[in-house]
Amino acid sequence: MTEYVLNASQKAIVEADETPLLVVAGPGAGKTTVLRARIERVLSESPYNRVLAITFTNVAAANLRSRLEDLTRDDLQRVRIGTFHSFAASILQQHGTHLELQPDFNISNEGADRREIYSEAVAAAGRTLDENVDYLPLIGRLLERGATKGTVSNFIDSSIDAETVAEILEQYVCTSVAKGELDFALLVYLANKLLAETPGVAKQIRRTYKYICVDEFQDTNDAQFRLLEAICKDRASGLLLLADQDQVIYQWNGASVGRLAEATKVFNAQTTVLPTSFRCPDAIIRAASCLIAHNPSRFVTPVFESAIDRRGSITVKSFSSETAEESWIASQLQTLSAEQYDETAVLARNRKRLDSLLVTCNGLDIPATIPTPQFEFVSPPLVLLHSILRLAQRFQRRHLDALCDSLATVTGVVLDASTIIAEAAATDVPVLEIFVERSRSAIESERYSDVCNYITSKLLARKDFWGLSDLYFAWISEQQAQSPDVYAADFDEEQPIWVTLERTHKGLQSDQVTLSEFLRRLDLESKAPPATGRVRLLTVHGAKGLEFDRVYLLGASEGQFPSFQAVKQGDSSQAVQEERRSFFVAITRCKADLTVTYPTSYMGYRKQASRFIAEMALPPG
Repeated sequence: MTEYVLNASQKAIVEADETPLLVVAGPGAGKTTVLRARIERVLSESPYNRVLAITFTNVAAANLRSRLEDLTRDDLQRVRIGTFHSFAASILQQHGTHLELQPDFNISNEGADRREIYSEAVAAAGRTLDENVDYLPLIGRLLERGATKGTVSNFIDSSIDAETVAEILEQYVCTSVAKGELDFALLVYLANKLLAETPGVAKQIRRTYKYICVDEFQDTNDAQFRLLEAICKDRASGLLLLADQDQVIYQWNGASVGRLAEATKVFNAQTTVLPTSFRCPDAIIRAASCLIAHNPSRFVTPVFESAIDRRGSITVKSFSSETAEESWIASQLQTLSAEQYDETAVLARNRKRLDSLLVTCNGLDIPATIPTPQFEFVSPPLVLLHSILRLAQRFQRRHLDALCDSLATVTGVVLDASTIIAEAAATDVPVLEIFVERSRSAIESERYSDVCNYITSKLLARKDFWGLSDLYFAWISEQQAQSPDVYAADFDEEQPIWVTLERTHKGLQSDQVTLSEFLRRLDLESKAPPATGRVRLLTVHGAKGLEFDRVYLLGASEGQFPSFQAVKQGDSSQAVQEERRSFFVAITRCKADLTVTYPTSYMGYRKQASRFIAEMALPPG
């Protein structure tokens, strides 16, 4: 077991017995370190102990996995790490037949997929909607709230046609299940439905995982909380909930400031506090403490402190306009060395300000980027490989179209998808097998022939896929040498992502991971390349969970941050309190030097410094 230097509060959590615990942590309080040490401790105590660790994001899951790399392979197989969505998907993969859901279902993370199901659901509900009426976003929110056909009216405004929405919701669920295409919200929704209708499944999960840990618990929405409640309400021993009460900034997605109090009642959890920051220097901790103390609805009121020796700094600057503000920030970024880019971030409340700043940075050749999630591969070689695996699992026309299009880009060989489908129907031969034979005859390459042999003899015959990528990338390397112009930077960035994801999901669980399970895990992961060597321009929500040596927070004026809509609701409103928590999140991303800027004129309107600057006990600049 790894030796850790833990303070008394951290050590008490790591060594705690099976009493349910709610840990309220401050910014940079070492939650991941505590979680890692606790997992290692319980695994070392018995070869029969198993741990379920639920994180809120894939980034957090990957971070925890990397921290546990020192464990033996046997120990790693006793730990399941993933998001609520991936955990729900695993429940449905094993037990979804109770809901008439086949185990090889797909995850629809593209808007076009959801739109197609929505259109079918509207038709099945016997409704013809005005083209200006779109209930799809509402359907997603209802699923996250756990609404059913009979309870829809409890969740929507009286001006909306509840009967129509209820019919469409029911058909959306039924159509998704029948097609085996589930979006993210449906994963948790159906897992809750399954556990409610078959409580024995919840008991089986609890017997399997003696210890359950949930990171960023404060971000859970209603559906995610109900999933945890279904598993742990009657047996909460060994439950560990890690939360930061001052980072509840996803209320629009169902997170609640009352979630922590709810947990103490439902799970009878004892509360403990981690108030010491190992990230933020004293100057930032003091400012953050002054700021957040203005929120009256905090669950506990810890006294934050810093364990960092360096002093850190906070600078507040005002500018005559948003253009002047952005120009000054860009001038500061120009002074950075290449080594400092990765440790620098510019934060804003909304994307609009970042888009404008990015244009300024591009004009000055400043390496900057606005990272965005990417759930599909974009380089043709990776699209080709991904489509092969998808078609081996089940036929879908869009995957065959993607396969033919990417083959044409990579090799110049053109195959017609409609012709392949017609031949498959006439001969009762799988579509992928016909594709393989047609492409093999057109491509003169021994390496590609090896790929084709693997597909027909192992992938199609036994769903054996672990050896395919090695053969495939050997062929792609050959192709790349012959036609380098076909391979843009996307491939060089995305191939390591594929290799890492494949290694992660094979190595940390079992060699027996099925093809359908692997594809689902792949669909849940972002394929965006890491933003290395560039300054990151992030919304506050996008920066949550990250940390940087230097942070610039722009747009800190009344009506911008806090927003005009929040200000209209009143000084003590929940909206202003959430804006304050967002500001708290922004400034506590900083490990050293924080700069807060604001324009005194925005789009022609006079602006004052944000109230949050004064609440941090700082001069307005």
